[in-house]
Order: sequence, then C-alpha cells, then structure tokens
Amino acid sequence: MRYIKMERDIRALCRERPEALGLAVIVANARGPLRGQEVLKNVVIDQTNMKRAFERLRFAVLCATNIGKDAMMALFHIVPTFSEYPPSYRRIAVVFAGHGEEGALCAHDGTVPIDEIFDQFQPGNCHHSIGGIPKLFFIDSCRGKQKMEPVVVERGATAVPSKVVSPRGNILVAYSTLEGYKAHEAEEGGIWATELSKQLLHDKSLPDIIVSVNQTLMVKFQNSALSPYLQQPECNLTINECINLLKESRGVCTCVCMSLCMRVYVCMCMCMVYTCVYVYVYGVYLCVCVCVW
Repeated sequence: MRYIKMERDIRALCRERPEALGLAVIVANARGPLRGQEVLKNVVIDQTNMKRAFERLRFAVLCATNIGKDAMMALFHIVPTFSEYPPSYRRIAVVFAGHGEEGALCAHDGTVPIDEIFDQFQPGNCHHSIGGIPKLFFIDSCRGKQKMEPVVVERGATAVPSKVVSPRGNILVAYSTLEGYKAHEAEEGGIWATELSKQLLHDKSLPDIIVSVNQTLMVKFQNSALSPYLQQPECNLTINECINLLKESRGVCTCVCMSLCMRVYVCMCMCMVYTCVYVYVYGVYLCVCVCVW
C-alpha cells in the first residue's frame, strides 16, 4: 500500500506541475537506529530550506519526513522507474538530511546502503524516459565516527587526502563531509546544507556552486568558534552536460491584461520582471506583457 501511495503522490505532483524542470525528492530523518542516538531536530529546517530553493528553481518537490528504511528503498525505487514524467522534466534531484554512517543512510529502524540507492538511478535501471538525464544527489549526513581536526598548513600544502572513486553514469553526488567523518549541524540547520540551499540560487554551474560552498565554509572555519565543527565536503560527478539550475529555471511567458479605462493603465501581471506594450483596440487598452521569470 505504501508503494502505491508513493507512486500516486508522484503522479499527482507531475500532473500539478507539468511545466516543472524536474523532480526534487527531499528526505529528512531526525532519528537514527541506535539507542540513545541524538535526535536531529533541525533537519526539518534543512528540508524547508532546500524545498524553498528547488521550488524557486522551478522543480516539483516531494518531501518525506522520518520515514523508515523500507519506505526509503521503496521511494528510491519508484522515483527512477516512474514512467509518467512530463517531457519538461530534465533533472532528478535527491536530498537527504539526517543520520548516516560509512556507506549508508539512516532511518529510525535501520540503514540503507548508499550504493544500492545509486544503483537504482543508473541509466540501465531507470525508465527510458529519464535514463539519459542527470541525477543530482545532495547528502548531508555523517559518513563515519571520526571527528575532523583542524590543521594549520603552509600556503600550497593540502590537508585533505584524495581518493579514487568508481564512475557513476551521469550522476552528481555531493556529500557534506568525507567518508569516515562526522557532519555537524547548527541552530539554523546543517552547516553544509544551509549554505548549499542559499548558493543553489546563484548564477553558476552546479559544480562551481559546490566548490563555492566549500570555499565559503572554509572561510567560516577560520573562526576559532567554528573550527571544532570542521568538515570537508566532497563531490563525485560523472555528469555529461553543463548544469546551471538558475538559468534553466528562467523562462518567458506572455499574458494579456485589460484596462477598463482608456486613460488608466492597469497591468495585472504578477511576474517579477516584465515589459508592457499597450495596444488600443475598440476603445479598450490591452496590455500585452512579455515576462521573464
């Protein structure tokens, strides 16, 4: 029944937003499977911030809060195999905020291996209508138990080791921290997710945004009050096209407004930026608005 309801929710969302540029699925799990594990109350803030950002980028957004491991696996199976996405859907984004451990995301009743989630979204396992489009993952969770200690280095040196990763077809995976290390949250939400939700709305390519978030956080970590919460974000990508979500969210619409008085021009257009051209037709002024949003 849960599987059917999830598919029904996605179908209803696609019908409600047929013009959207893609689907964003945002999962926030406050509880982990271990007894006595901290309840991450602020993951709902991360969920709200990311929802707001993706809606402004003209994505249809589906939120799930505090769902179990079976529901997570069902959701991450339905999304890539759903067969009724409108033609305008060119991106699939997945956001997770909550507890995690090395190689897995957490629910209150267990864990879900990350590689199993990624495998669902590989081109050969997706419905053919979205098999070739980029899949974007943003994961804000711990990836181990180690706490990253700040290191003072001379200019030009590096404190974060590189690692070899296996390729993932047309997928971008952005983590809030390196494998084996903890991620941290503040009162306003996850340290990484909070900054990411702001910068997703910048006019930059998505990889440039990821690097800019890293740079912003590193500047903040120079503050001795924040340095104990140091975390090094990581991004693995095999995407095959340039992605600028802000530019893709912009479009052009036209609307026609009517002025009831020949000498009073009233434009009812609700767009933020528009150019009005008034045309006098049979005693009535028509306002033709060319709008950019």
